[in-house]
This record gives sequence, structure tokens and C-alpha cells, in this order.
Amino acid sequence: MVAATVVAATRGPRGQTWPGRPDRTDPSGSYSEPVDELADSASLVDDPGGLRRRLADDGYLFFRGLLPASEVQAAGQTVLAGLRSGGWVDDRGIPSVQPRAVNSMDALADPAVVDELRHRSAEASDDG
Repeated sequence: MVAATVVAATRGPRGQTWPGRPDRTDPSGSYSEPVDELADSASLVDDPGGLRRRLADDGYLFFRGLLPASEVQAAGQTVLAGLRSGGWVDDRGIPSVQPRAVNSMDALADPAVVDELRHRSAEASDDG
């Protein structure tokens, strides 16, 4: 028997899909819905109105190559390590079965989040 992945997706204003969480019966934990490539906003860099419209339409601004890829990957690994240590994702980076927070107030009620914020604050104080 092959387990199916069931995913809820929401449609963006340009037809993009943002997948929901994969059904945990899927042993791979993979998403089945396609996700469109991010729209690069570099062509709008000198067009503040265009940037505002893109942000309003898509909910993000993406500038390919703005930051060195190695730094972005390192930042992503740091965030993933924090999520793992708090039990928010498993060793593969797949979100936990039960949502831990649906808003910032829920997140601030989670001791793992509070510990991580304290840790980051202490690091920032040591650097400054």
C-alpha cells in the first residue's frame, strides 16, 4: 500500500500555490503541491511604486543575488537548528505533527521560543 500525501494549498493573487503541511502518513514527509519560483524584484529596484504593488500582490520582495548564498544558507541552518532544538521540526526539517503556535502570542507561550529569544538576546549583548 502506498501512502498518499494530502496537502491543502492557498492560491496567491498571481496563481502561486503555498502548500500546507504534508499528511504525516507519507513516510517521506514531502509536499505534493507545486510552488512557483519566487518573482525576482530586481527589475523594480528603481520603481518604488512597482515595489509596493509587488509587495501588496505577492506578500514578499525577492532580490536574487542580493546576499551571498553561503551566508543565506548559514542563516537558514542556524534557524533550522533552533527549530530542531525546540521540537518544532524533526531531524529532516519537517514540521512537528501538531502545530506549536498559530500566532506570536502562542509562540511566546512556548518555553523553547522564550529560551531561544533569551539566548539570542544574550549573544547580541555580548557582541555589542
